[in-house]
Amino acid sequence: AAAASLLFGRSPLTMASIRAATSLLGLALVSSSKTSYYDGAPNGSYEEYVFAMEWQPQWSQPPYCDLDIATMLAEPTSYAAAHLSVHGLWPNYNATLHDGQSWPQFCVRSDSEDFTTCEHDSYSDSYCSPSADALAKFNTTDYWQTYALQYAFGTSDLATHEWSKHGSCTVWTSEEYFTQIDTMYNRLKGGAGATFLNANVGNVVDYDDLKAAFTEDTDGNPDAIAFNCESCSLSEVWTAWAADPTTLVPTTPIDIEDSDACKSCSSGVTIKAWELGASCDALPADDDAPVADVCADNTHGPPCSADSDCAGVTDCLRCAGSGFCTNVPLSSSRRRRAKA
Repeated sequence: AAAASLLFGRSPLTMASIRAATSLLGLALVSSSKTSYYDGAPNGSYEEYVFAMEWQPQWSQPPYCDLDIATMLAEPTSYAAAHLSVHGLWPNYNATLHDGQSWPQFCVRSDSEDFTTCEHDSYSDSYCSPSADALAKFNTTDYWQTYALQYAFGTSDLATHEWSKHGSCTVWTSEEYFTQIDTMYNRLKGGAGATFLNANVGNVVDYDDLKAAFTEDTDGNPDAIAFNCESCSLSEVWTAWAADPTTLVPTTPIDIEDSDACKSCSSGVTIKAWELGASCDALPADDDAPVADVCADNTHGPPCSADSDCAGVTDCLRCAGSGFCTNVPLSSSRRRRAKA
């Protein structure tokens, strides 16, 4: 994050606070004596991926509204207000080959790169964060600052979270990992599914029409897609892909194991349009935001450059990538499961 601050002023972030590792949306993890994931797995040993994209106008609704991202979504030229954004590329197991486990996370690459420390020590080791080369390439207007606002700005620190939790399990450097994410995003952003969403911002659409559009992008396989809805408002689009057994590059669509949370929306699925006032109480633009001497929801705390600057400040937990103290923890998640 420090490297990004030097490069771009507003720093990229770690998503430990993509609202982190316990699922509140109701898809329970496998109920057995073991978890459905392998914490500290060896990297490079998996067969599949889930590529997750999010619909930012729904994703950023309270209580997860972020000051920086809210003001960007309100801009008339905002790309993320009318297009899918990146969430992540997640290595997945064929569970039959891994004793019933579904995915690896926070993997171990070598004695000096044990990413489980990133999970438990607040990303303190340097390898937990994307490299300076990755930040220099991707935290620009051509990449994250357009289609991955939570990677680039705000308090959610998504880029670091995705790299340490999921990218660590690949065989790639952080720059190579985010290149694969960019490739997958470009593969889908101009497809029938994305085009359908762009044409229906603010509308309620039939679930079958939504599914049919994305099926065109998965080689005609409707079972490669799972949607995530919150009260029948589209929040995420997940697609499943085979990993090349030699290079581990995502290849062809395959059936996804995750359930579809929008399928039961018999009255239709809302493709939410961003409404700043209704969503974030008309938060002020970043430069005009009041700076408080405490941390509170949807408000910048005191300016900071390190977590130590926020120690002892009322209700502040850490220094966010935005350069202000925040009450948003590094680990909290509303996702359907701990994979996020």
